[in-house]
Amino acid sequence: SRRASSGRSRCVIVSYHVTLEKDEDDERLRVLAIDMTHKDTSVTIPPGFLEPGKGYKVEVIAEETTGIKIITEVAFGTGS
Repeated sequence: SRRASSGRSRCVIVSYHVTLEKDEDDERLRVLAIDMTHKDTSVTIPPGFLEPGKGYKVEVIAEETTGIKIITEVAFGTGS
């Protein structure tokens, strides 16, 4: 499992939840949600899910053994 040090205590990530969503300004909302174990290192996006010239955001929620959740969100776009 992945470990991070923060002061005296250590956290251990036990799972990830990944959500990929087309930008809300688009007329069609598309969402892909994937649950992953702490051993998973990549995600395969189904063909056709990403469209040229569109904006997306990906959110990753990492859950620790303590139940604490760490959330990261990143916006990106595909080329035309």
